[in-house]
Amino acid sequence: MVRSVIVALFVLLIGLPSLLYPFSRDQGEYAYIASAALEGKIIYRDIFNVKPPLTHIVHQLALLAFGHSMVAIRLLDLLWQSATAVTILLIANRVLQRRGVGVLAAFVYGVWYYSGSYWATAQTDGFLTLPAALSVLAFQVARERERGWAYVACGAALGVAVLFKYPIGALLPLLALLVIRRSGSAGLRRTLQLSLGFAVPLLLCTVELARQGALNDFLLIQTRYIPQYTARHSGAGRYMLNLLRALVAFGRHDLMLWLSAIALALELAYAAKKGMLPRVLPIALWWLAALVSLGAQNKLYAYHALPLLGPQSLIVAHLPFVACDGERVSRPLRLVVIALSGVSGLALLLGYLAWDHTRNYYGLFEVAFGRKQLAAVYESREFSIFGGGGNTHYDIYTELEAARHIESRSTPDETVFIWGFEPTVYFLSHRASASRFIYNYPLYGDFPWPQLREECLARLERDPPRYIVVVRNDQMPWISGTPDDSRMALARFEGLVQLIRSRYRFEALIGDFTLYRRDD
Repeated sequence: MVRSVIVALFVLLIGLPSLLYPFSRDQGEYAYIASAALEGKIIYRDIFNVKPPLTHIVHQLALLAFGHSMVAIRLLDLLWQSATAVTILLIANRVLQRRGVGVLAAFVYGVWYYSGSYWATAQTDGFLTLPAALSVLAFQVARERERGWAYVACGAALGVAVLFKYPIGALLPLLALLVIRRSGSAGLRRTLQLSLGFAVPLLLCTVELARQGALNDFLLIQTRYIPQYTARHSGAGRYMLNLLRALVAFGRHDLMLWLSAIALALELAYAAKKGMLPRVLPIALWWLAALVSLGAQNKLYAYHALPLLGPQSLIVAHLPFVACDGERVSRPLRLVVIALSGVSGLALLLGYLAWDHTRNYYGLFEVAFGRKQLAAVYESREFSIFGGGGNTHYDIYTELEAARHIESRSTPDETVFIWGFEPTVYFLSHRASASRFIYNYPLYGDFPWPQLREECLARLERDPPRYIVVVRNDQMPWISGTPDDSRMALARFEGLVQLIRSRYRFEALIGDFTLYRRDD
């Protein structure tokens, strides 16, 4: 209990600077979807959303608990990651059974996670680590006590993780194979219990979507748009090339991935000598499933590696203790383990210090004691305080300025339509989107659906928003499949061009946002 409290407090302390972080595009998207849901919109039916349901539900919880602000999700994320670190401690206590390994693993996890930028924290991939870790913990309990309820709990926790990102579900068949291999005919019953637990969250989600009348829209997005997007955004036939190139150019996260792969091989060899291989294998399978999740998404952004942090932390934290076991580890191998531990520790430390957290703590101190408003921190253009990272075209200062302009010149019941990928403006301006398409990627480039364009235009003509905002310099060819930015893509959407010309007038240019106001 004492160690759990120490671990939770450590993660809270090391993650405090993240409370200053603003939204990236992703958090802006999820937060607006969550706020729309709280106002009665049906997600997938009324708001086009590519993510599984639990991402926006977590953001709903943050908004309900901490209010309508960019800080809300950072507060929830801080508590969430503290709980994840405590779960990692509990797994280490059961599996590795060495005093101090669990605390070190939890510390490694906290440092690793919060060495990420404002763009790479409070992400879907980071949230799924907690239910995945709970699944592994329940599996360990199930193996030790042979209790059916623990197998059901393991499957249920993994089902919850899948409702954040589907590919982590690869852990289910891996654990099932492990059960069958060990338990023989009894393993089939245990596998059924695993599968039953796994099915429960998915079934509940399906029933709720059907009750809301959103199931058809959900299935259409998940079975048509997502596979097309994942398969084609990097070019047909280039998946493996894209994967290999990313693994070479992944920077610090790539280094830790390779280090953890080497450490895992050493860990398995050591566990075999110690007779603890059955206990260590679930962690190895967790690592493998997280690697599958990383590769299956075919984009390989840094935050897509977040599901690996749980098993990697356990593996890396055990290395120093392996090195100290003179009975089971030869001297040359011990030197290799010590070197690997040193390189891993140095990479972690440098990764965290790279964001100048001393300055971040000072900024947090100024806000906490009323010496500076959080809005002033966002507007200070001291970008390093946000931990760097992200897309070079994204500018939180412009988002804030555009949101203030719209909010001050419209009423709460009026709507806005943004032709671009800037849903943060909807959230910050407290104005609803006039269309269910809160970003335009399904409407142009490599993935246009003519019926969706027609649907979008018909809605705008029927209920024209107060503002239409056209974004420039937001091209993302790896997502849209075209080098065009939104302004260039607009030229090929004749219906929308005609609507703007006939009913709107230019009002302001704020950064890369061109604002057109409806002319009454």
